[in-house]
Amino acid sequence: MNADSTEKSPAGLAEFVERAAAKSGIPGVTVGVWADGRETFASHGMTSLDNPLPVDRDTLFQLGSTTKTFTAVALMRLVADGRVELDARCAGTFPSSSSRTGGPRPGSPS
Repeated sequence: MNADSTEKSPAGLAEFVERAAAKSGIPGVTVGVWADGRETFASHGMTSLDNPLPVDRDTLFQLGSTTKTFTAVALMRLVADGRVELDARCAGTFPSSSSRTGGPRPGSPS
């Protein structure tokens, strides 16, 4: 399922989320999109089959380990765009972070 131009509006996003949830058999979902300087949210369905409360933008979902995959994909997209280097030190990317030793990482050239 690809979003088309009609799905760039809040109503279009809501329709897209409803169709995608129905096609995938997902009981409840909230999707948030940040585009063109604004947030748009769409929610659909219920919290669970056992506890059928309506889903809204404030519903908390248990994500488990899926966030690791999401983070890895997001990082690799930044690498592909040349915005992040995998071998770079965190302190270079996140200046507020600090290194405990300040020295080279184990296994890296000094």
